[in-house]
Amino acid sequence: MLPLLALAGCADDEEETELPPAPSVFAPLTDGQTFRETVVGKDLLFNSGVMVLNADGSFGGNFDGDVPTGQWFWQDGTFCRELTIGTRRFERECQRILLKDDRVQFVREDGSLSSVATIQ
Repeated sequence: MLPLLALAGCADDEEETELPPAPSVFAPLTDGQTFRETVVGKDLLFNSGVMVLNADGSFGGNFDGDVPTGQWFWQDGTFCRELTIGTRRFERECQRILLKDDRVQFVREDGSLSSVATIQ
């Protein structure tokens, strides 16, 4: 014999309880225009330095005295870049962008997190 389960909140005469707002989560950004308005030209604060994605596709910023160089572009809903910082060269890679408030995540094609920055 199966036990009977009481279903709380099913009576019509009970007051509805408001739920707290859902926590903010990182949301995908796939529109190039929104990316430009939100990220381009702003300081991106990483743990290791500051980077600026310039409107002309170049980089600016400072990582322990090294200025990032290379090119970035928007392609098929992703941020793509070829980048050198000091002696470290990063191969061309396209990454998905996720936003939450003033934070941006750069996610590799395999789904792993590349980096996180605060937008200023």
